[in-house]
Amino acid sequence: MRHLGRQDPRSNRHVGVVLLVQLRSVPVWVLGACSLGVGVTAVIVLQVELALAAVIADLGDRRRAARRYAGIATRHASQPEVVCQTLARVRRSARRLPAPRHRHYLAWAAEREARMKGMADEEESALRTYARAIRLFDQLHDIDGRIAARAFAADLLRSRGRYRAALGMLEGALSDGALFARAYYKPWPRFYHAITLAAMGDLDDGLTELAQAQALAQTAHNWQAVAWIAALRACFERAHDLPAAHAALQTAEQVIRDHGRRLTLAQARVLFEHAELARAHGDALQTRLWVRRLRDHIASQVPGKVPYLVAHADAVEAELARDLGDPCGPYATRESDKRPAEGR
Repeated sequence: MRHLGRQDPRSNRHVGVVLLVQLRSVPVWVLGACSLGVGVTAVIVLQVELALAAVIADLGDRRRAARRYAGIATRHASQPEVVCQTLARVRRSARRLPAPRHRHYLAWAAEREARMKGMADEEESALRTYARAIRLFDQLHDIDGRIAARAFAADLLRSRGRYRAALGMLEGALSDGALFARAYYKPWPRFYHAITLAAMGDLDDGLTELAQAQALAQTAHNWQAVAWIAALRACFERAHDLPAAHAALQTAEQVIRDHGRRLTLAQARVLFEHAELARAHGDALQTRLWVRRLRDHIASQVPGKVPYLVAHADAVEAELARDLGDPCGPYATRESDKRPAEGR
């Protein structure tokens, strides 16, 4: 394939033949995606996307190839295996680019890799990778990258109970974002700042800031942020206002229906919050039904392994058993406790 590197990048010569060659070997993770219920058509489309990007790289247009790979990783953000393989290709394609563009793609790839490690509960490694991404974004003076990397890294610190460290990281992202960030990126640091405050017991300020974050997200048409903010509002509203929690879940569901074709993890969170809301109402039957829907969604819609979601489902069932005085309750709790690193 190396001889194609000297061809004119705009030429279509050899593309058909090369594309067929690229499609001949189907990676193991693609077969796994089929077994997880991902549509065959979607898998074929993904393979074609990867093959076209590889052809562009072979034809010598490495910047365009890196951008294509970056787009694929963004579109398949809920599939860690796809993203990790694609990010490796981003780094390879970016090697021969000028230094600033090379560093840009390395920073972007590090930030996405850290997110995937966080999803796979490799939190220590994820924090190290976020630190690398932040250093690269700082060198590039990339404000959007600085804000995104700091916001998502702070969420990992929050999940480990390191609230003060999370708040310190988020305060810098908030001040940068207020002055310089594009509208699409502004909701994330405020969202994570709000849920950190709420997790520390400051529910009123947390909920007020969540409402501000949701308004920012709606203005920017950042529907992913709108869905997640609404789901987390339901979580914290449940402590004192069950109708408000239900209304927040309805908002999240509407956004996912209208805009959330790839929001599989947000949908899982909504199902989990429905189960917790049913338990708060004392409705054991509805709680079990929502947990079953959550487990079905994890098995059929969420690609790859996301053990923390399974731990969430286990925890709801254990708490329900304890509420009902079920003798199996302590056993269920012990089963969930076997995965201390898997739940957040």
